[in-house]
Amino acid sequence: MSNNKLQKQLQEERNIVRSLQIELEETNKGIMVLTLELEKANEKLEQQVEQRTLELRNIQEVLTMSVKELKRKLKEAENTIQTLQTELTETNKGMLSLTLELEHSKERIRNHMKKDLQREKNLSKFIINSLPGIFFIIDKNRRLIRWNKNLEKISGYSLKEISNMNILDFFLEKNILNDKLKEVFDKGRLNFEINFISKNGISTPFYFMGKYKEIHKDIFLIGVGIDISDRKRAEEKLKIILNRLEISNKELEQFAYIASHDLQEPLRMISSYVQLLAKRYKGKLDDEADDFIYYAVDGTNRMKQLINDLLTYSRVGTRGKPFDRVDCDKILDRALNNLTKLIEENSAIIIRNSLPEVMADGSQMEQLFQNLISNAIKFRNKAPPRILISAENKNENWIFSVQDNGIGIDPEYFERIFVIFQRLHTREEYPGTGIGLALCKKIVERHKGKIWVDSQLGEGATFYFTIPERIEIKNEILLKDEKL
Repeated sequence: MSNNKLQKQLQEERNIVRSLQIELEETNKGIMVLTLELEKANEKLEQQVEQRTLELRNIQEVLTMSVKELKRKLKEAENTIQTLQTELTETNKGMLSLTLELEHSKERIRNHMKKDLQREKNLSKFIINSLPGIFFIIDKNRRLIRWNKNLEKISGYSLKEISNMNILDFFLEKNILNDKLKEVFDKGRLNFEINFISKNGISTPFYFMGKYKEIHKDIFLIGVGIDISDRKRAEEKLKIILNRLEISNKELEQFAYIASHDLQEPLRMISSYVQLLAKRYKGKLDDEADDFIYYAVDGTNRMKQLINDLLTYSRVGTRGKPFDRVDCDKILDRALNNLTKLIEENSAIIIRNSLPEVMADGSQMEQLFQNLISNAIKFRNKAPPRILISAENKNENWIFSVQDNGIGIDPEYFERIFVIFQRLHTREEYPGTGIGLALCKKIVERHKGKIWVDSQLGEGATFYFTIPERIEIKNEILLKDEKL
């Protein structure tokens, strides 16, 4: 091998060695850095180990203290449990004593309740047996469940007999009663009249009141029956009296009509001759004769007025028109038109509200308004008459009122003023026959209404009268019969 080649190889080997040295140096540097880092890491690890050791020691100390605390608390818990067991034992003893006392109390309460229940039963029995009529309770099959002593007494059946009876056994009209009982069970309440039959066959009218009652889902009917024999007898007696009174009134009205009608002709003759006498001889005889003639003329005129008023009064019930729907505003217009002169002469102020339509005799309603308004003007104070006419609907009746500011009426005479020919003042003070308000009363009563007055002496008066809002067919028939 040549020297150049060897030198070249030697140089390459040197280069390699140099490179390796450099790498070794770099490696040593890295090892040194790593060693430093490891030393730092060891220091840090030692610190962490030391810190963790301290923490573990602290934890150990805490655990040691916790175990001690747990042991202490466990001991306290054992003591508490022992105390509670002792208290529980005492409580159980108290509960046992309380239970026994409670049982005694329950027994006492039960005894009191039994006594109260018995007392209530006795009171209930006493009340039921004290009822003046029949008391009974039946089930839906009409079977008697309970009854009072009066049922036994009135029926004549014994307790044992009634125990096996049905409520229908006490009545002849079984179908009617059964329908009535069904109606009570369906509707809940019903009142009706029916004849009760006793054991010996005596029939007695009774008024029964039945009421449906549900007790513990069972349906019962509670019934009370009152003997109405006295009432029935009184009703029959009243019917007889009313029939007689009606006949008497008709006869009286007929007599009044005939008397007043038949008296007119001779009275006209007397009046004519007296007036002729006055015309021919007045002033030709002495003063005393003139007075006699005056008294005769005045007497015949008053007699004529009395007869005309009596005729009008008697015609209210016998010559009245059939009822029809009439407009009271138009009727009032006619009445005021008839009184035009009287209203103007007295400067009367008429205030009127709207009036209704009613079923009535229009002519008689006109007469009614005319009489009340003319009275209000006649019995005036010094101030001009002020008259208010109005109406309001109340309880299916129209209540009319005629209010004035006149002299008023003493309450003592409220009834008397409606009596025929009754006067509170002399003819010289206030002219008239004293029949006006009696006529008003008769007209209102024919219309099935009422008339009254509210007043104080010197404070004006208000006359009220009612007209029914509706008139039943049967009443309408009665009113037509009255016309006949």
